[in-house]
Formats: sequence, structure tokens, C-alpha cells
Amino acid sequence: MTYLKQVRGQASTDETMASYLKSLQIKREILGPDHLSVGKTLNNIGSVFYLKHEHDAALTAYKDAYRILSKHLGEEDLDTVTVLSNMADVHAAAGNKEEALGTYRAAVQKRWKLLGASDPKVIRLMEQIARLETGNQPQYTERVSITEEVLEDEHHDLFHDDINTLQDELSADMQYFDLMERQMAIDMVRDKTRIFREMRDMSG
Repeated sequence: MTYLKQVRGQASTDETMASYLKSLQIKREILGPDHLSVGKTLNNIGSVFYLKHEHDAALTAYKDAYRILSKHLGEEDLDTVTVLSNMADVHAAAGNKEEALGTYRAAVQKRWKLLGASDPKVIRLMEQIARLETGNQPQYTERVSITEEVLEDEHHDLFHDDINTLQDELSADMQYFDLMERQMAIDMVRDKTRIFREMRDMSG
């Protein structure tokens, strides 16, 4: 299965995206379109789009994720702020300087308030802001696969942690919903058997 290939570092971004989209579809059907888990999966989908340089699609996914996480967790929650900083990265990569600056500043203000100036992600956000303000393009890493570690900047460990989180969440999602699908199939067979027996009894 794709999630196993993903964990082993063998899945491409297209395979990873397909798995996330399957997970998203199942979650929306079972949990509802605005469930917290749907929002987290949308954030992961945005991250894959970002790695594929599909900025408009990434931003759409991130905006939906931000709306859902804000609803459930509040705008000050670290998970919500992470989505906000992801949106800033997309704006920066797409060349939308003013949007990137505004979103980075909002994200760094919230994260600074929660974790302080020495937090590594606060430092990264400040560096991104500084690059934009001095006319330099924020650092953006080319990647051909979500699992291939080809980073060359000083944020390798931070990005590596983010990728590991994506892998773990994908694996957990797919295992959970594979089990759920099997249980749903069993329940469906039981229901059909019960209906058949009731109809047989009525006809007898």
C-alpha cells in the first residue's frame, strides 16, 4: 500500500497526494467536511502541493485547513499558527511579497507569544521576514519527492521533522481508515443478512 511505501521513503509526491486525497474523502464522508481531522489532512495536502510548486492549489488547501483549525482550536493554537506560516511560505514562493510579509508577521507574533524568541520556528519566520524586507527571496528548497532528503540550507532538521510528521500522520490515517472500511463492509454484510432473514420470515 502507498502509506507503507511512504514510510519506507519510496512514495512519490503523486502517490502521497493520492493517499491523502483518499484519506480526505473518507474523513469527509464519515466525520463531516469541517471535522478537525479533515483540517489537518487539508494542511498536509497543501504541503504536498507546495512541494510540487502548485502554489494556487496549496494556498486553497491551506486556507480551508486554517478555517477549520481556527474553528476547533482557535487562532492562537500552535497547529493553527503552523498552517498560517505555511500560507506565508506559499505566498513567498509565488512572489506575493506583501501577502507573505503580512502572513509571516501574523504567524511570528502568535508563535513568539506562545514559545518565545528562541523557538527555532520563530527564528525561521524572522529570517524569512528579513529576507523579504531586504529584497531577497526567502529560502525555498527544490524537492522531487516528499521523502528524499536533498535539503541544502540550515533548516534541514526543521524541514526533516515536518516531513516525518507528514509521514507519521499519513501512515496512521491510512491504517485507521483501512480498518474502518473493513468494519463498514462487515456491518453491511450483517445488515443485508438481517434484512434477508426478516424478508424470508415474512414470506414464510
